[in-house]
Amino acid sequence: MSASSPNGEIGYAVFGEWYDAFRAQVLEPALRAAESSLEHELVDLLSDRDLTRIRSISGRVKSKRRTWRKIHLPRYEGQVRTVGDIAASIDDLVGLRVTCINLRDIDMVQTALDALPRVPGSDLWLDPASVRDYVGEPKASGYRGWHVNLGIPLGEGATLNHIVVQDVESTQVHLGRIAVTQGTRSAFRSHSFNLGGTYGRVVYDVRLAGEEASADLSGLYFGQGRQTLDQQITVTHAAPDCTSRQRFRGVLDDQSTGVFNGGIDVRPGADGTDAHQSNDNLLLSVRAEANTQPRLEILADDVTCKHGATVGQLDDNALYYLRTRGINEPEAHRLLIHGFADETVEAVDNEVLRAWITERLGHDDA
Repeated sequence: MSASSPNGEIGYAVFGEWYDAFRAQVLEPALRAAESSLEHELVDLLSDRDLTRIRSISGRVKSKRRTWRKIHLPRYEGQVRTVGDIAASIDDLVGLRVTCINLRDIDMVQTALDALPRVPGSDLWLDPASVRDYVGEPKASGYRGWHVNLGIPLGEGATLNHIVVQDVESTQVHLGRIAVTQGTRSAFRSHSFNLGGTYGRVVYDVRLAGEEASADLSGLYFGQGRQTLDQQITVTHAAPDCTSRQRFRGVLDDQSTGVFNGGIDVRPGADGTDAHQSNDNLLLSVRAEANTQPRLEILADDVTCKHGATVGQLDDNALYYLRTRGINEPEAHRLLIHGFADETVEAVDNEVLRAWITERLGHDDA
C-alpha cells in the first residue's frame, strides 16, 4: 500500500489501515521472534548465576498514535511521502528492553544483541547503533535514572555491616530501597550517605522477625543547589526483646530540601522493644528546607520508644567563640558544619571509604 493524498501527505485513514495490517503481519511477529531469540542467546552466552541478574526482557511496538505523531516531526519532512516509506524511515517501530542489576551485565547483553542482527522471520534488522544504555547514555532530555533494590535476609545469629553511598551525577535521579528481614539474635548495622543527584531517595524497610535482633541505622544527607534528598525509614519490631536505633543528620544549603520520614512499628507481641530515633537538620540558607516526620505505632506492652527531631541554623554563640580565638568567619562556619556531619562519617569503620567520604564532603584537613 503506497497511497497518499493529492497534496503528497498521508491521510490518517490510509495510515491507520496500513498500520493495523503492518503491525499484525510484521511488527508483532517480529517482536515475539526477537524476544525469544534474545532469551535463547542469553542462555547460551551467560552462566546460570549471570542469568539471575537479568531481571526482565520485554518489548513493545510503537503505538498507532505515537507513530502518526512521529512521521510528522520536522526531521522526517520529505522522507515519508507514502505509507511504504514509514518502515524505512522510522527506526524504532519495535523496541526491546532488558533490565539488568549490574552495569557490567550491559556489555554481556550488548554481545547477545550483536549476535542477532536480523530479526528472525522478517526483513527487520536490529541496529547496534540504536542500542542505548540509559545509565551511561541519557535520553535527549538529559534524564538518567537509577533504581536499586536490595533484599537482605539475615539468619539466626548473623551479623552484617552495610554502607550506602548515593553520589550519582547532578542530572540523575536515584531511587534506592534496602529491605532487611532479621532472624533471632541477628545484627544489622548500616550507614547511608545520600549526596548526589537532583533527587535522591534512600528507603530502609527493616523487619525484626526474630527475638533479640538488633538494627542500627545512621545516615547523612548533604544537599546543595536544588537537590531533594529523601530518607524513608521503617523499622518493624515483630518479635520480643529487639533493639533498633535510627540516627540521621541533614546539612542543607542553597535551595535544597531534605526529607526524613522515619517510622517505628511495634507489632502485637513484641514486648521488650527498645527503639530510639533522632533526626537533626542544619540549614545553611534561608531558602533551604527540612521536612521531618517521625512516626510511632505501638501495639505492645513493656516497650521503650523515643524519638526526636531538630531543625536549626549554625549556633551564633559557637561562631562568636571561634571568632574570638582568631578563626575567620568562613573557617568557623566550615568547622561547625563539619563537626555536625562528622559524627556520622566517623562511625564508618572502613578507613578507605571513610577517607573518600571525608574528601567528598570537602573537609579533608590533610
